[in-house]
Amino acid sequence: MAINWLIYVQQQFQYYMPDFNFFSNYVLHLSIKLFDVYLCRTKCKSTDEPLLDDIVYMCEDNYTADDIIMMELFLFKTVGYSLGIPFPYRFLKSFAIGVNLERHTLMLARYILETSLMFYPFIGVKDDLLAASSMLLALRMKNINNWNENLIEVTGYTEEEVEPIMKCLNHMMIKRHHDYEDLDAAHEKYSKDLYLNVAQKPAFLEDDFNLTDPIGPPQSEFTSFRMPFLLSPP
Repeated sequence: MAINWLIYVQQQFQYYMPDFNFFSNYVLHLSIKLFDVYLCRTKCKSTDEPLLDDIVYMCEDNYTADDIIMMELFLFKTVGYSLGIPFPYRFLKSFAIGVNLERHTLMLARYILETSLMFYPFIGVKDDLLAASSMLLALRMKNINNWNENLIEVTGYTEEEVEPIMKCLNHMMIKRHHDYEDLDAAHEKYSKDLYLNVAQKPAFLEDDFNLTDPIGPPQSEFTSFRMPFLLSPP
């Protein structure tokens, strides 16, 4: 629910303050990445910074400016002030540039990737593999089935390595629609003209799993477990 809320907050900032770029998709994905280790907000990749009053307003006054500053200091200390970490969104953009991916397909892959952020089991999947799997699913949904030598070179993965996670992402997208309708922030976001309406009636693949099966990746040598620091907030 926290990730769903963050996506909604990003949309609110973009709607009410469209001339500022402090909460771009880069910042959203990096914020979520750092949220995994208790960092919910960052100024990285920002050309403008939101005022504390704006953040307090977006939180509907549930927290004061002092609350936010104290938590931010705690979170920076938790991650050792180290913010230079990769995240799937960067990998996806790099892969897309490397293979000259058509914009609508890229936007569809972003929708898939952003939906995965709301499901904690995918935290153990390597960031570049998650990005590659999102791209493969988008390609398959558009009947572009050829994971060619260029894609292998750019991503570093063969089709056989990417496909298991891709199938899990496809199951996630189908099950989200049926069982997690309240986690609709990414769907609502990518149903807008700005994001080419890719979330409207997407053609998912036939599900390899039962609808009752849980969402998450298979156990694989391509996944790596990451546990947040077990510290208590102030």
